Amino acid sequence: MGEWIEFGRKLQSASDEEILSLIGSVAMYLKVELNDETFPSTHYNYREYVRGYANTILKAAQAELAKRHSERLG
Repeated sequence: MGEWIEFGRKLQSASDEEILSLIGSVAMYLKVELNDETFPSTHYNYREYVRGYANTILKAAQAELAKRHSERLG
């Protein structure tokens, strides 16, 4: 749990550009790396675990960016 709290703090202090870069990197990872047959483990459960972890990071970054933009408009 401590890792997620630390991640949230870093996300809040990151610039918009850093968050956009993170979103792009994670989205590309989900699209390319996890579908690549050279992925380090072909074990289905591990791949799904990594996919879930990456999706959680992606959603958190998108939510932080959306929150910032709504605060600016708001």
